[in-house]
Amino acid sequence: TKFNADAQYILLWIKEKESMVNDKNVGSDLHSAKKLLKPIENLKPELSEMESRLEQLKEFFDTIKQNYPKQSPKAAETLKVITNMWPEFCKNHRARLGALEQA
Repeated sequence: TKFNADAQYILLWIKEKESMVNDKNVGSDLHSAKKLLKPIENLKPELSEMESRLEQLKEFFDTIKQNYPKQSPKAAETLKVITNMWPEFCKNHRARLGALEQA
């Protein structure tokens, strides 16, 4: 279903970027810090896009809940996993960005 495809896309995106935002390496000099900072800064537009996709997923879930109640529990669990991961991912992104900007 579209819900499952969209949910998997968001989950895979988060997992793909997780190691980058959780990395503690801030480089050994200004040049290396700037090199590490660039991909983190480049995530900002992607974060906005994923935030939008997550909102759409929540709206789609509401439709599933109303029209397909038997599919609702599985979709609810999937949505819960994503909505639990998202704030932590964003917090880690902000922390990584701050650490690299101060390096």
